[in-house]
Amino acid sequence: MKMKRTRYFRRALFGVAIGAAILFGVSLVWQHISSRPCTLMTLQGVRYADRAALEEMIRDTMNARIVADRLRRHPWVRASSAVCYPTGMLYVWVEERVPRALIMSSDGRPTHLIDRTGYMMPADTAVAFDVPLIYNAPASYRPLEPVQDPGLRTLVEMLPVLDSPVDSLISEFIFAGDGLELITRPTPAGTATRVLLGHDRWDLRLGRLSAFWRQQIMQTPGRHFETVDLRFSGQIVTTEKNV
Repeated sequence: MKMKRTRYFRRALFGVAIGAAILFGVSLVWQHISSRPCTLMTLQGVRYADRAALEEMIRDTMNARIVADRLRRHPWVRASSAVCYPTGMLYVWVEERVPRALIMSSDGRPTHLIDRTGYMMPADTAVAFDVPLIYNAPASYRPLEPVQDPGLRTLVEMLPVLDSPVDSLISEFIFAGDGLELITRPTPAGTATRVLLGHDRWDLRLGRLSAFWRQQIMQTPGRHFETVDLRFSGQIVTTEKNV
């Protein structure tokens, strides 16, 4: 009985030694493979940004951490990551910002795009975006920090969650002394309408505009509304144009 136990013990000890040797060998092979530097790179997720500009930012390094950090400094990049695989390929992913509006200069030229969190991107992109225009925006172009003005922040946060009927009405916004103004897309009569939204509760006022548009303008396409004033609680004040 004692000899059997000794034999089992020796076999178990031998099995452990073999297993340890295999694990040690695998570890050495993995360390050798994983220590190989990356020599090739693939950049994924680029739709709007200038790919050549992104590649130029990381051309001189294959360090995954440095690559990801540099790309996050590009105004179009919301997030980035990079992994160097044992095959020698550096895989790089970027998540781009999504424009929600186009900021216009006082002379009617586009200056920059802005996303829902208030970050701004250059407007010189080859992609055309069907987004509202914003005039007199209370913010200057700072590409790596969000705008601070609470009114502009509220507006761009609101835009992505608007109902489709409301969104389809919007052509441009104007920040004015008496609050936010909206210029609609042309009505069935072929004219645009100026909508006064005031200083707050813009989402509720736009909901009232949608109901008014559906009930008054779409049902009577020959009417020409110059202005629709939604600044007063419980009533809508309009100005019509006689043609």
